[in-house]
Order: sequence, then C-alpha cells, then structure tokens
Amino acid sequence: MDPAAEKPYLFHLALLSVVRKADSALPDLAKEEVLDCRLVGIKQYEGGEMSLCPVEHLLLLKGGRGLPVASQGLAVAANAMKDQDRAFLLEHVAKERARECQNRLLDSLSERESFIQRGFDYQEAELAAARVKHSEKARGGHRKAIEAMEDVKRQQRQLASRRENALSVLRREPETIAPGEVTFVAHALVVPSSDPLDLKQHEANVEAVAMKVAQAFEEAAGATVSDVHTPELARAAGLSDYPGFDLLSIRRVDATSRRVSPSGEDAASTVDATSRRVSPSGEDAASTVDATSRRVSPSGEDAASTVDATSRRVWPSGEDAASTLEKRAIEVKGRAGTSDIEVTANEWAKACNMRQGYWLYAVYDCATPNPRLVRVQDPFGNLLAKAKGSVLISAGQIAEAARQTGGGISSA
Repeated sequence: MDPAAEKPYLFHLALLSVVRKADSALPDLAKEEVLDCRLVGIKQYEGGEMSLCPVEHLLLLKGGRGLPVASQGLAVAANAMKDQDRAFLLEHVAKERARECQNRLLDSLSERESFIQRGFDYQEAELAAARVKHSEKARGGHRKAIEAMEDVKRQQRQLASRRENALSVLRREPETIAPGEVTFVAHALVVPSSDPLDLKQHEANVEAVAMKVAQAFEEAAGATVSDVHTPELARAAGLSDYPGFDLLSIRRVDATSRRVSPSGEDAASTVDATSRRVSPSGEDAASTVDATSRRVSPSGEDAASTVDATSRRVWPSGEDAASTLEKRAIEVKGRAGTSDIEVTANEWAKACNMRQGYWLYAVYDCATPNPRLVRVQDPFGNLLAKAKGSVLISAGQIAEAARQTGGGISSA
C-alpha cells in the first residue's frame, strides 16, 4: 500500500546494464564486459502511463492484504504489460546510460591517445638506452649481454604494432558500447491506503528524513543543533512547548560578517525571545538555571565567561571581538517529491516576530537517494508577508526566495 497514492499502479524493479560488446578483430576486446549496472524503479498505471521512480520508494510502501476491486483489472493485465515496461526502460534509461558512457569515452579520447603515445615514447627511449648499454659488452662476446641485446631488439620490433593496437582499441571502444539486457527483479501491485494512520506514518517518515538532512547541514557548518520539534525537547532547550520551529542552531561566526536587522538589532540575537520561558521578574528562566551555583566576580560578571580574557581581543562590553554566536530558529519542512509546503498559523506568527533570526529549511525529494535542501532566511518577509495564518508555498516560490536572499540550495 502507498499512503500517498490516489490510484493503483504497478511497481517494477529492474536491473539495467551498459556493456562493451565483444570485437573478435581486436584481442583486447574479445570478451564482452559489463561497464555499468544499476537498479531502476518504474511506476506503471492502468492505461499505459509510466514514469521512473527511485528504488528507495519501496521503503515508503506498506504491506497489504487482499485485492481491492478497483485494482483487479491492473492485476490481470500486469504480466502482459511487462513488454511495455522493458521497452520503456530500454529506450529511456538503458540507451541514455549507454550514450553517456560513449560520450565520456569520446570526450576523453584525445587525452587518452596522448597518454598512450607518451607511454610508448618513454618505452622506446628506455629500449634505445638499454640497447646502447648492452651493445659494448655484446661486441666483446659477453653471452648474457648478447641475449639481452636480442631481447631488446625483439621488443623494439614489436613496439610499433603494440602502439597501433593500443590506439585501435581506444578508438574502437566507444563504438562497442551498448545497453545490456533488462532484467526484472521484482514486481508489485500497489494500491492506495484507506487508513488515515498510514498517511500520518508516511508523512512522519518523510519529516524524519528532512530533519536529519537539515541537522546534518548545520552540524557540517560547525553549529551546535538542538531538536525542539516536540514539547518535551523544546522544554529541555529552555523554550516554550510550541516554539514555532523545529531546530535551534547556534553557530560561531566572524563578528564583522554578522547581519543586522532593519532596526539595527543583531539578527542573530533575536531567536524567539517571546517563545522562551520567563521568570516572574522578567528574566529569562533558561539563563538563571542554578545561578547560585555559579562563580561570580566582584563586579557581578560570571567568572566562567571570563576565562583567559587577557588572551582574547574583546570589545568594551566584554564581547569577543573576533567571533560571536549566531542563533538560527529553523523550521524544517519535508516532502517526498516537490509538492507545496504548508506553514501553520503558529509558524507564520513566529516568522513574523523573529524575521532575520527565523529560517525555513525545505527538504524536497526525501523519497530519493538525493534529498534537496532549500534554505530561506526571513521567510515572512520573502514569502509570507501578504498572507495571514496557514499558507501553502510552492517549491518554485521557495527556490526563488532562496536565490534572492542568498539562503542557498544544496543536495544532501
């Protein structure tokens, strides 16, 4: 069962290959050789509609029981439709892979020919030097020198034909590249699921992939990342139960490169102050954890924050002049393909309040081997300002906003 499907379809898993056909005229190409081999998935709907599908799509399917009436016609025709599948895979995948392999060989042909020529030129020079070396002793009647001299002469005579054969193989090889046989590995009849829980589980799996991609990106940039997408995790990070974002990322950045909001306030310092738990006195509760157990200097400054202050360049306020912390409140949205992103009313409000400190990380193609991450800073200003409450945003709108704001698009 496919929780996201709207109608039944056949899923085929096939093994495709690109081969180098044998050429009996050249000994080096006398045997057929497999150059490329890969698994490919394909969806086939009733009526003959077909489309390629990532092999990883299988991970999002769920086992089912029985055969729904609406799927019986497709099940009966499944075996007869395999020839269509084979022709589709051969034409749209296998032949294209073979052409790519041919083009790679042709594009590098001149370079490889030059490499072969240099190699034989070097060998020719070595043989000439060896012949000079052995000739004097051979003239003196030295038996081993005479044998070595004859061996050198034999190699010199063969060198031209060996060179020509090597170049012939290089030039002939692209012409022998062809798609191999299409071998089906598995077939499945996939039907839509009528259980709402299946769709929820499917969406949860996609969101889990998106969270991993977003967190890995931040950690690769040197950030310390806290997962705050559930009330329990948010409270553990010192935030309210529903902070309006999924990840809290803290990076150390060059102070001279920090971005400032239109009001002049550092955007990195505005990570949702409204969503943090505050004590009755108005002080941030997260910053007062066990304050009595911390060592404080006579001036009232936390002694732990002044470790080796004399060895660091600091501003008059005591802040490190070389670097500072940038906080990102990151809302993560995942999609199996490239469908629209929904921003809830709570997320809309947080994006409105936090502006530059709020980021939207949209992860597309989570059901493929290469999820695609699109990052947008200040999504309220760039995507949501004209809307109120929950809103749908297309993949194209998010990509355009990422390009305009310099947020970025990357593959995981």
